[in-house]
Amino acid sequence: MKYWLIIDSWNLMESFVTESISPYSFYQERNFGNNLSRFFKAGSEKINHLILSTIEPAGDYAVEISDDLLDDSLLVHIGRKKTVFTYPKTIYYKKGSVRFRFSDKDKHTAFIAESKILLEVKCVEKYLDSFYLDNKEKKKIRENSSDILLFEKQQYITFDKTYNFIKGAIIGYVRGQLTSMNSERQGLLIHIIDLKNSFTGLNTELMIGEGAIHDMSIMQKIAQCKSEYKKQNLEATNLFDILCQVFKEVVNLASMRSQELKRQKTPAYEQELRELKQKREECSNILYKLEDDYHLTCLINELKFIKQQEVEKGRKKGKKREYFPKDTLEYKRKLELKKILSDFEEDNKEYKALRREIKEIEEYIANYRYGTTEYDSTIGAMFIRLSDGVNELIKKVNKTEGSHTIDLSKIQVLDNKSLYIISDNENKVEIAYLNIVFQYILEHSLNSIRIVSEVDILNLILATAKIFKNTELSNTEEGKQILITLGGYWRYKKQETDSFSIPANLPVLQAIMSFFIKAQGFEQIERFMLNRKYQNKEYAFMLWGAYIGFAAIPKTFTSVIYQNNDTDIELENFLQQL
Repeated sequence: MKYWLIIDSWNLMESFVTESISPYSFYQERNFGNNLSRFFKAGSEKINHLILSTIEPAGDYAVEISDDLLDDSLLVHIGRKKTVFTYPKTIYYKKGSVRFRFSDKDKHTAFIAESKILLEVKCVEKYLDSFYLDNKEKKKIRENSSDILLFEKQQYITFDKTYNFIKGAIIGYVRGQLTSMNSERQGLLIHIIDLKNSFTGLNTELMIGEGAIHDMSIMQKIAQCKSEYKKQNLEATNLFDILCQVFKEVVNLASMRSQELKRQKTPAYEQELRELKQKREECSNILYKLEDDYHLTCLINELKFIKQQEVEKGRKKGKKREYFPKDTLEYKRKLELKKILSDFEEDNKEYKALRREIKEIEEYIANYRYGTTEYDSTIGAMFIRLSDGVNELIKKVNKTEGSHTIDLSKIQVLDNKSLYIISDNENKVEIAYLNIVFQYILEHSLNSIRIVSEVDILNLILATAKIFKNTELSNTEEGKQILITLGGYWRYKKQETDSFSIPANLPVLQAIMSFFIKAQGFEQIERFMLNRKYQNKEYAFMLWGAYIGFAAIPKTFTSVIYQNNDTDIELENFLQQL
């Protein structure tokens, strides 16, 4: 059976932040979601139910919901109406079980455009094929349920909060698996990124300096990247050869630029410029005398005045110039003056030669530079080509992202609907600490949305270290290493020591520490783990997702998940267990 949900634009947008829809009053108490586009109408804090109808309602927006997303026992008729119901809790979307109606193309286009601006609105593209237009007349559904009390409200809100952070953890885990790399692939990516940084640094160095390129180590870096790329099972490319060729052109242009800048500083260069300017002045004086002798000065000034009037007219209308209409005296006079001056120039060879000579001298002077050369723009364009080439290589290396299969078998859903990570024998001590951190984050995330802060992370480290220390596993060799690492980092952040280290033999701890050190954002976690060749990205992302919650995760993080339909279906089936 299908139901229709009456909805407005902000609530529809909000639903693609959490992939769910809730009664108005829930949003004001849960304290998570997309606050940027949120707008509460008067009295919305009292609306404790969603309104569902078996008849498609009138309105600019509507959501069609399949009954497999509902608990039928909670549907209550409104008064004597047999087609309108209240529903007291959040409805979680599932692809194939929801459709979204827009009354016209403009509202559909505007909604999608706004969704692209808001970073937390991450599920629109996932459901795009469920969007459709329908402007046929619909029945108006009356809503009279704002004052209905909901005794289970806090229970439902608590569930939403818990689910938000658990779903964030699962999404993080899956994203980590989809974008994982082996150590060889990580090494290749590190070297390509280093090559890109070398190009950027060299470009800056050239533009602020005057020297040529003498250090050819970049050629060695290109060769190294090419060699490592060939060892990987990646798409064949000639980009490395192109980078070599372009870089050689940059070296050649940089040498010519350096020579030109040196020439600009020579006395001969400055003397030549002075002589050109003096010659231009001598020719101009002779030209002005000829114009006076033949009474051309007044005519030239009159023509300049008409042209200036055209400029003023254009400026008032926001244009560079507005010409006088053809039937005006000004237009006719301008043509007359131009013809007089043109005829004189053709008849007077001396005057014509002087004008040509002055023009040539001014072109020479325009080419004289101080601190810049004719090669600058070309070199800049070459560096753009180098940057584009390296970015294309990075795309090729990352092309396998999203093509991995996901494995959720290590995540166990317990009877109390909490999650537990199953360990292998070789890493059971690390996984035990991981579970302590994971459960602590979830248990202390229910009151409000988390704001990532260094103080909170240090408190998290301290609290989980105390819990782990009271377990038997803390007395093992791995357990002692974990406590030493946590204590070292904690003291380092408290400025009690100058350094800390992370053991090379504890890969799960490396992932946990990556989260602790770079919790401000997933890009920082990813970059940190890449540079250090750390594995198990799924654990770092799982903790980060649990820490900030699904609603706060940006679309740049989830896009790789939702572009793969099979992965998304497997993920949805797993989440249904919760």
